[in-house]
Order: sequence, then C-alpha cells, then structure tokens
Amino acid sequence: MKTKEELINTMIVSGVLKTTQIIDAFEKLDRKYFVPALIILRERLA
Repeated sequence: MKTKEELINTMIVSGVLKTTQIIDAFEKLDRKYFVPALIILRERLA
C-alpha cells in the first residue's frame, strides 16, 4: 500500500474499520500510528 488513503480503503473493505467515526479518526492520524491495525488486517487476510 502506497498511500494512507489506500491503507484506509483496504481496512474498510476487509472489515477492520466499520464506523464513520473510526474511519474519520484514521483519516486524521499519521500513518505511523496504524501499525496495530495493520497487524489485525494481515491476520484477517492470511
């Protein structure tokens, strides 16, 4: 994933991000804070 937008879209499609409030929060965060969510995403896609 190259951009924060791509990362967020992947997390939405995979069901990691489900609510508008959570999506909005992730859009405001620096990508470096996504590491725990990436671990969850990787486990779900494995």
